[in-house]
Amino acid sequence: MPDQSVTIGIALVLTAVALIAVGANVQRLALKTIPREPLRSVVWFAGLSIYFTANVLYTFGLVYAPASLC
Repeated sequence: MPDQSVTIGIALVLTAVALIAVGANVQRLALKTIPREPLRSVVWFAGLSIYFTANVLYTFGLVYAPASLC
């Protein structure tokens, strides 16, 4: 049975991967609906924020679990 920290790391990484996909799709949706000046779009910025937060979460997940497991 894996150590508890490895289990936490895997859970963080799986959550982060799902959020990375959500963030990328939100950004794509914003660019599809408002193709001009994406930096002024609240939806695009929300997608970017989700994407950035998910990558930070992914980094913390790799602290707890080795990259070979994730």
